[in-house]
Amino acid sequence: MLNQTTLHKLFEMRLGTMADTFSSQMKDASYSSLQFEERFGMIVDAQWSQRQSNKINKLIHGADFRFPNAAMEDIEYHADRKLNKSLLLELSTCRYIQEGHHVIIKGASGNGKTYLACALGMAACRAFMKVRYTRIPELLNDLMIAKAEGTQKKLLKQYFKLDLLILDEWLLRPLTTAESMDILEIVGCVLHNSSNPVLQIGFPHFCRGEFLNFAKPL
Repeated sequence: MLNQTTLHKLFEMRLGTMADTFSSQMKDASYSSLQFEERFGMIVDAQWSQRQSNKINKLIHGADFRFPNAAMEDIEYHADRKLNKSLLLELSTCRYIQEGHHVIIKGASGNGKTYLACALGMAACRAFMKVRYTRIPELLNDLMIAKAEGTQKKLLKQYFKLDLLILDEWLLRPLTTAESMDILEIVGCVLHNSSNPVLQIGFPHFCRGEFLNFAKPL
């Protein structure tokens, strides 16, 4: 009866994993040889691990990745891809985010730039960082709708909270002056803290030209 009351209280406190682990221990005689501190430590570890896992899943869901299952360990380093493995492994540590460095991924269409960016974003989520993936056309459309509905300030606040912003389809076409200023405002929100990087994905000729001219004022 006492154990049932304890389980009920754990569930009431939203400590379901602790309750389940405690219940499993009570049903398994092998745990009886362990000290109270050891058993209690296992129960707490189970709840802590579940909370950490839930937090990571929430961050991944909020990032809205195009490839939500992308992972750095699944990247294929074929010779024809000419990927710098040591550099990618360094980026996967997320130190570039902590140090405020920005990343540009450029290459021909179909070379896996978006997957690579999503994998880097996933690594950041696993490091408990808040990430947002978006395509430039979608970003411009969101800004246009927000302006029309008078919710632009609310939209911009979302970008203030990011640790990493991933911009896909960067400058596939020339931007109008108004569109350039809109994107500049979004990027400015992310850069309100110098430690918040922006990761761009684009084609080589745009990254060399329009991107550099646009980025210098930042």
